[in-house]
Amino acid sequence: MNTVAEPHRKAREDGRAGAVEELLAAAGLLRRRATEATNGPWWRPLDTRHKDIVLAPLPDGERGTWTDGVDPATGLRESCVVVKVPTWSTGRHSRSRSGRDLEYIALMDPEVGQGVAALLELAASEAQGDFDNDPKMTEKDLAERYAGPLTVAHLLLGDNRRTMP
Repeated sequence: MNTVAEPHRKAREDGRAGAVEELLAAAGLLRRRATEATNGPWWRPLDTRHKDIVLAPLPDGERGTWTDGVDPATGLRESCVVVKVPTWSTGRHSRSRSGRDLEYIALMDPEVGQGVAALLELAASEAQGDFDNDPKMTEKDLAERYAGPLTVAHLLLGDNRRTMP
C-alpha cells in the first residue's frame, strides 16, 4: 500500500482514500441504527382498524400481552407497533400522504438497512482497491466512479436535519 501519496491524490496518512472513509462511516452509522431498531420484517396491515401503524414481530426478551410473547390462539410471535401516525376521529390520516409514508417505512426495515450498509462497505473496499492499484487515481476519480454509493453516504452523514449519534 502506498502510504505516501502525491499531493493530487489527497490520501489520508494511513493511505486510505477520503471517499473510502465516508463510505465506511455511513455504513457504520446505518448498521448501528439498524441494530438498535426493532428487528424486521416490518409490515403495514391493510385492514381498516390498523391502517395507521407499521408492525414488527415482538423482539425476544420483551413482554407482550402474553408472558412468552406468543399468541396462544395462533402459536405465532406477537406483533408490536414500530410506527403510528395520527388519525382523526373520522378514521382519516392527519396527512393525506401518511399511508404512503407508512408503506415506505415498512419497506425500509432494519434488514434492508443492513443490506445497504453491506453495499456501502463493498463499495469502500472496491474504491480502496482502485486507489491502491492505480497511482494516477485521484479523489475526484473515486467520486465519479462511486457517485451512487457516495451520494447515499453523504445523505446519511451530511444532513443536519437527521438525528445524529
